[in-house]
Amino acid sequence: MTNLLTRTFLLFASCSLFFLSCEKPGLSNNDENISGLDLANSPVSPQPLPENPEVVMVEEKGNSESESVESEPVVVNEEETKLQDAKDREDPEITVPELRVFYEADVIVAEGALKSRMQKKRIEEQMSEAFSGTRVRNDIEVDFKRHPVGWGGRVTEGFLVPYFQDITEPRVEYIDGVIILGGKGTAQQRRMFQQLAVIVFQDVHSRDVTNRIEVVGNEGQGKAKGMGGRKEKTQGDNDFPEDLPLFVE
Repeated sequence: MTNLLTRTFLLFASCSLFFLSCEKPGLSNNDENISGLDLANSPVSPQPLPENPEVVMVEEKGNSESESVESEPVVVNEEETKLQDAKDREDPEITVPELRVFYEADVIVAEGALKSRMQKKRIEEQMSEAFSGTRVRNDIEVDFKRHPVGWGGRVTEGFLVPYFQDITEPRVEYIDGVIILGGKGTAQQRRMFQQLAVIVFQDVHSRDVTNRIEVVGNEGQGKAKGMGGRKEKTQGDNDFPEDLPLFVE
């Protein structure tokens, strides 16, 4: 009887210990597994955003900087301005052409500045052809900053050749729109060539005629001794009216 009770007690104690040992570790293992799964697989909880995010502040700062750059005034470089002013002084505005043709030391000299290379060449060729025994020196400068003129192509045959044939010590100048006539001739020649200059040099830049021809001899007593004979004219002095107007401004 005692043995039976002892066995029963031992059996009961063993079962109790068994159940207690099984339940407690199981719960511990489950807790550990669950906690392990939570740590490994659970998403990271988002951090709360600040009221004024830094990203927004950076973007706003960038926008303000871009707006400030666009609104900034253009800065003028003083050195570049000075260089441009110096260049403008070196490159003057377009000016009126100049021409000086005179007889000196047995040479016909042509000086001045014209825009047209062809007109420069024509003056030399036509003067050389009309005065084949006299050397022609062409010192005319081709300057593209001069106004073009129409009289450059007709001035040689229309004015210079007859002028040099009839006038002693001939000199013809075109300066600042003014035609200057020099030399010696008769009163008729003085009047005729002044009127002829108005016609030949007609141009928007021509303003006046300064007649410095010195009268030698009276009308009807022959011509002054020019540089050479010329063909008889088909037109007389009366073809130029006395009241021929000068250039209009």
